[in-house]
Amino acid sequence: MSILVVSNMYPSKEFPFYGTFVQKITEGLIDNGHDCKIVAISKIENKRFFKLIGYINFYINIIYSIIKYKPSCVYLHFPSHTGLPVLFIKLFRKFKIIAHFHGGDLINQSQRSKYFFKLKEIINNNVISKSELVVLPSNSFFNLISKTYKLKEDKVIITPSGGVDCDFFNFKSRVTRTCKILFVARLVPVKRPLLMSDCIKSFYHECPEYSQFVEVTVVGSGPLSITLKKELKGYNVKYLELASQKQLRQIYKENDILIQTSEYESLGLVPLEFMSTGGIAMCIDIPAFREYISSGENGFIFKDPSDFVRCMKKYILMDKLSFGMMSNQSRNTVLNRYNSCRTLKVLSNKLNEISSKV
Repeated sequence: MSILVVSNMYPSKEFPFYGTFVQKITEGLIDNGHDCKIVAISKIENKRFFKLIGYINFYINIIYSIIKYKPSCVYLHFPSHTGLPVLFIKLFRKFKIIAHFHGGDLINQSQRSKYFFKLKEIINNNVISKSELVVLPSNSFFNLISKTYKLKEDKVIITPSGGVDCDFFNFKSRVTRTCKILFVARLVPVKRPLLMSDCIKSFYHECPEYSQFVEVTVVGSGPLSITLKKELKGYNVKYLELASQKQLRQIYKENDILIQTSEYESLGLVPLEFMSTGGIAMCIDIPAFREYISSGENGFIFKDPSDFVRCMKKYILMDKLSFGMMSNQSRNTVLNRYNSCRTLKVLSNKLNEISSKV
């Protein structure tokens, strides 16, 4: 199947970690025999003029590429940002549309413009109505957005965003348990890094006997970076702004606990990658995390900082056998349900099925 992949997120030399999951999906489709060409835009400076010029060039390139390559299918990532030129050229050209939504493109995140989101809703609904297939990252996300958008179940496939490469994020046997805690996320309001800091401070204050063993690593950057550093001043915390996939793999293996406090996630690849190495994920109680974490079995779900402290106490008091079983369960969850080899094959087969339709 000839596919033109269109995305407003894709790695570049300047930003090699930007949109790696889109690259992974594209490479997976190529590995499964699809002929893919890519039209993408990488990170643009966050100023209106530069964004406007960048997107105008991007949209012209999309239209030109569809005319030049005559693909049988246009695969849209983040359709609210990439759909307009495709909807326009579809008036004059015949091709199939695959719409792959990843999260924020379907939901109005806090502190974002309601009026801009209304425009996105209009674009999304038009893309969905013209699509042969809508790709979503999780069942919980489908349940959430099906209340807003007209989605037919037979037109939807649920597949995690490229899945997890379990050979790359391989298992590490954790013989000795530690209180090394990791937080990996953009430091923006929707990821709630300040809630994470409240959790860490609560654990320090309620369990001072363990405080000397606690090490926290924060991987990420964003507008809340300075505030977070002020909140955690005096605590044993180190900060890393960016990390490649190879660096992340090593960081995952150097830590035993991952804390995630997002306001919402459509899936949450970071906990899954961490779990693939056998680490214990402690995640806030939201639908996406509940989809793959059974609290007390393969990780922990907590509701607030005091509940996080309760989970930490349970973790510390586990015997060696129970800890080993939880670590193995964590790995097996990803291996059995989110392994990229399987998930990308399922997606590829679905595209072949669509290609065979007249």
